[in-house]
Amino acid sequence: MHLKRQSCRGFPRKDHPVGRSLLVGILVVLVTVSSALAWNKAGHMVSGAIAYADLKQASPETLARVVALLKTHPHFATKWAPRLAQLHLSPEEQALYLFMLAARWPDDIRGDPTFHHGPWHYINLPYKPEGQPASVQTVDPPPDNMLQAYQTNLDILRITAPESTKAVALCWVFHLIGDVHQPLHTVALFTTQFPPPEGDRGGTRFFIRVREGASTISLHTFWDDLILGSERFQSVRNTATALRLQPDHARAQLPELRETNFEQWAKQESFNVAKEDAYRHGQLRGSRDQQNGEVFPADYITTVKPLAERRIVLAGYRLADVLTQVASHETDTAPAVPSPAAASGGNVRGNKHSKIYHLSGCPGYEAMSPANIVTFASEAEAQQAGYRKAKNCR
Repeated sequence: MHLKRQSCRGFPRKDHPVGRSLLVGILVVLVTVSSALAWNKAGHMVSGAIAYADLKQASPETLARVVALLKTHPHFATKWAPRLAQLHLSPEEQALYLFMLAARWPDDIRGDPTFHHGPWHYINLPYKPEGQPASVQTVDPPPDNMLQAYQTNLDILRITAPESTKAVALCWVFHLIGDVHQPLHTVALFTTQFPPPEGDRGGTRFFIRVREGASTISLHTFWDDLILGSERFQSVRNTATALRLQPDHARAQLPELRETNFEQWAKQESFNVAKEDAYRHGQLRGSRDQQNGEVFPADYITTVKPLAERRIVLAGYRLADVLTQVASHETDTAPAVPSPAAASGGNVRGNKHSKIYHLSGCPGYEAMSPANIVTFASEAEAQQAGYRKAKNCR
């Protein structure tokens, strides 16, 4: 999503007192809603940095295990290591930057058919505000969504699988915990203005302007960009530190942390923030015209900015907690209960042309040409690679 930059044409001269004041105000707005992707990449980097700092203090063993696993990622040698070298970071800063890169990676590979999964970034839970007529029907989200994606990738981290495969799944866990805390990644508004079957698609078709004279952007883009505009290492680190040090962002001040279920983070917390604050109980005015968005209420930005900051801090702490749990699971001496695929020795065969996988004993398992076979350690690994189960395989 790219934000149109506000032209200065038609404004008072910058050396005029009124002009100077107006230009400063515009710059503040542009910094607030700079261009990027989901939370935007900088926002995801902030959640990764918060998780890093929390683990450094509470569980350095987990931190070391996560960094070691990230170094097995398929893109570490070709993309991440060169960036680390270019920035001349200390070993500790390199580890911190790996957390930042891992959190943003699923946005970096958009368009890469090997790794990209567009529907994994969101779930369109239907929201129909009170007062809408019965003619407005809502549509439930498809099964391929962030809830399914999170569980798939979390499962990969808990089974026997190649380290590089686990590293990819780990990045998705980083990213999805960030995405689920962005309220508009969990909702679709249905009204007479935004009818089914898609509604406003999480605010991506709900067009607004942050103030009179500003460019039109989507409500989703505005929320994506609320945390930070710069992707510079130092800017991200400073922002993450400042957010963590706010007294009301201390763990003890965040009762939401008692809820550890990803689905509840989506269906209760973020969905409610979307309804009550992003859409203001359905009273926020938006446009379907990409060139002429509705202007925000005067207090909108100052009201929702602290909410977005709280959400990103929660994301960082919860990521740290999930990573600690995963590391604890790996070191548990009790034998794990294997999945059906793992119990059969990891006999999952995918057809690299059809992108369909078969289990041992299924009709198509032995029928594939050897040249087309791709083997996986589990169904979860096959699904993470973009394969779907054969319909005749039960």
